[in-house]
Amino acid sequence: MPGVAQPLLPPPKDGDPEDVVWALQTADTLWKRGEYSDAIAWIRRAANAAADAEADLRVIELAKAAADLAALVEAFAPPAPPPPPPPAAPPPPAAPAPPEAAPSPRVPSGIDIDVELTPDEGPSSAPGRAPAPAPGPAMRPKPPGPPPRPKAPPAARLPTPNPVPSPLRQVPFAEVASAAMIEEPAMPPPAPQPLPALRNLDSLEAIPSVPPAPPDFAPTPMAMPVARSVPPPAEPPPPHVRVAPEVPRAVRSSTAPFGTPDPSSLRVHAPPALEPQTTIPDEFAGAIEVPPRPGRPASEPPVSADVVTSAPPLAPPRPAPRAPTPPMGSVPPPRVSLKPSAQPLASEDGVQSHVSDAPPRTAQGAAVHIPLAPKAPIVEETPLGHLAMPALVAPPISGRAVLLDPEQFEVLADVPDDAREALVAASERRALLPDEVAPAPPMIIVLHGELEVRARGFSTRLDAISAGQVRLLVPIVPAEGELDIVGGSKGARFLALGVAAIERLREAAPWVVQELEPVSDDVHVVAGALRGRHGARLDGGVLDAILRRAKTMRLAPGSKVVKQGEPVRAFILVGAGELTIRGGTEESSPVLETLDPGDILYAAELLGRQPAPATVRAGDRGALVIVATRAATEELMVTVPPLLEMLGEA
Repeated sequence: MPGVAQPLLPPPKDGDPEDVVWALQTADTLWKRGEYSDAIAWIRRAANAAADAEADLRVIELAKAAADLAALVEAFAPPAPPPPPPPAAPPPPAAPAPPEAAPSPRVPSGIDIDVELTPDEGPSSAPGRAPAPAPGPAMRPKPPGPPPRPKAPPAARLPTPNPVPSPLRQVPFAEVASAAMIEEPAMPPPAPQPLPALRNLDSLEAIPSVPPAPPDFAPTPMAMPVARSVPPPAEPPPPHVRVAPEVPRAVRSSTAPFGTPDPSSLRVHAPPALEPQTTIPDEFAGAIEVPPRPGRPASEPPVSADVVTSAPPLAPPRPAPRAPTPPMGSVPPPRVSLKPSAQPLASEDGVQSHVSDAPPRTAQGAAVHIPLAPKAPIVEETPLGHLAMPALVAPPISGRAVLLDPEQFEVLADVPDDAREALVAASERRALLPDEVAPAPPMIIVLHGELEVRARGFSTRLDAISAGQVRLLVPIVPAEGELDIVGGSKGARFLALGVAAIERLREAAPWVVQELEPVSDDVHVVAGALRGRHGARLDGGVLDAILRRAKTMRLAPGSKVVKQGEPVRAFILVGAGELTIRGGTEESSPVLETLDPGDILYAAELLGRQPAPATVRAGDRGALVIVATRAATEELMVTVPPLLEMLGEA
């Protein structure tokens, strides 16, 4: 960059991923070529690649370098060229020279000039409307009535001028009134608005236009256009003038002199007085039926038979008011289900577990091994007609047989048919109203509707179960505690199964139960954390942020979690069971302290990046914990400030 020393671009490091190294090398090459914007873009791509590799410190370093280089480029960028000047307006057209006034023709004595005075023509017409062309010698038909008069020379045929004093003879007022062509007293028209290109000619007087000289040949006769005009506003006539009643105008098509009216154009029809009528003329009799007017007997004769008027329009029917829309229930925030993992964390994450040493999972309580029941008949629902129906009822439970379609219930698709029928026979059909709360059964199969799973005494939704889904809700050791189910917006119908039915299903299809157990762990580990000492701080936002970046782990009894002297890097929250802090590294070392559900392991050491003061192992019954990896923990401490407060209080 001219005028400034070569800046130091961030070089690749040994621990950088391949994408980061490649992006930084590309940025360096582009910078040397002078393509500064592209080089900065490649540095940002390197930061994105570092973010994908969960190298947060490297992300911050590269993002800061890109921002500094962008500010440097902007500071030394050349000023933008001034915008081009706007295009010059075209010069106004040259004003046409005003036509010279034609000399007044010398009219011989005893000859009248035939000129029509039309207020629509001349300079006083509306702007933009061309004046009607002056009729030529061949366009005037011979007048029908009076004897022909000698015509004036061609120069005497002037266009229609403004209503200004002229040498025409004065026509008696009576003749004008009889021809129904009475005009209001001629007033000098207002001065026309000057055109934009002729503003410098405002001081000139209005000069009537003069037509060109007539051609030597006779043009083809054409119909004379009649221009429509808006009548000027009425003004009171002079006191000595008697104005005839206003009548409709008739277009004057005669070419006779102005003083001679055309009889064919003097037909005037005075409008008769209109009056409402409720009868129909004979030509419409039988086709239209008009009811009599209110307040007048039907036998009363019509007022007039000359004019037929329509009855007043009926008011249109008003539309029925729409029923109010019931308010929609609040939609709970989506819950991200935790992904169970049976693999132990790597040693670099600071957690060691021996899941393979854990005993097989068994449902809480006495595990009774019951042989598979023989094929039982399908259960029929007993009628409930003798019970009084409340105002708000649950979804009806039909008496039809329940068939678990493998296509709808995909989890049970691999279960043998006889075991599926035995599962239905051992179940109990239940229904829930919207927002109705009931204790959660050990296993549930939703037939219709939707329901939510919550911890007893808490409103946080742990899971949502819709139609066609199966859940195992019984706590599996070391999990404990009771759950509740809540009906969805439309209620729910489901099958409730007990622990004995779960054990029979385990014998018939153990892989199905093993697939359902991790979901039960996800629900109970969060429920145990809510019941702990930090449960009040785990509101919806903090809990969702942790669950999106963490996973559930089941620790076998006595498995090592953190070794003494190793750095504490992972966020570990106890959800079920217990973690024990030992006095030595051996499994038989004495227990110094116990961490119960809701406790955070080595919170102070996690904040200060210090080594673990003692070895931590799972308790005698094992433990269920929520674990976030090192990169996820660093991201949580940056993006979730309430988590820092929880770690400070732990």
